Amino acid sequence: MRLLFILPFTLLYTFSSFAQKDTVYTYFDTNKKVTSEINAFYVSKTTKNDNKWHKQVFVNSSGNLYMDGYYSDEKTQVPDGVIKYYRDSEKLTDSCFYIDGQLKAKYIFYANGQVKDYILFADGIHIAEQGGYTEEGNKINNYIVWRPAMYPDSTTGWQKYVRRKTSWHLPPGYLKGLMEGGVEITFTVDTTGAVTNAFISKKSGFIDLDQRALAIVEKSRKWIPAVQDNHPVSSTQKQTIVFANNELNAQANKTISVGADFLRWMAGL
Repeated sequence: MRLLFILPFTLLYTFSSFAQKDTVYTYFDTNKKVTSEINAFYVSKTTKNDNKWHKQVFVNSSGNLYMDGYYSDEKTQVPDGVIKYYRDSEKLTDSCFYIDGQLKAKYIFYANGQVKDYILFADGIHIAEQGGYTEEGNKINNYIVWRPAMYPDSTTGWQKYVRRKTSWHLPPGYLKGLMEGGVEITFTVDTTGAVTNAFISKKSGFIDLDQRALAIVEKSRKWIPAVQDNHPVSSTQKQTIVFANNELNAQANKTISVGADFLRWMAGL
């Protein structure tokens, strides 16, 4: 699984930005899109600070601080150091620590200032440690901040299932060498682990291959659902199955789309 870390307010040099020595101001609307000063909901102030760039984002109408962080580049695309997000200027909502663009740790806070949960990353992608606390600061045992949906029977369970199910009931045209191609199936694993909303997201060009791949996914057993903030959540998966050269090459490496809520959590939105 590769997590996507979407950093809001990427600095754009347009008519909506103006510089004053080593300071650049940029204006954004409520959707974080660059706009004019008169239409701005947020204003970003970026200042050169030694060998880094210090960015602060304020709510334009109130002047309340929304974000404060450091980057290694002038366009503020590579976070380097601590990046914090606030509510009402004073209350910290979450804090991230980066080294040269790689996320090392993220902490979420309760309104009272206590740490709610945290994730430590081994390499910016894989989780090394995670945990959570009550509002009183007591540690919650076995707390899971994030865990992707998993197929039962070990880490290779899904690959084994796909290979087994693609060893029979193959379309006659494929067996005769008359068709080949890859099929991508997108589906949801709901909070109970059931596979729902499966559909063909990329076609092979042969309806028989497409339908066979769809049936393989739809008829799979229940998964172990994804967990976010210690509660089961629905998650979207993608599975590609390739039929080629009269020998099935089932690509059982799934690309996980973790869902809007988790992406927003990782982005600090």
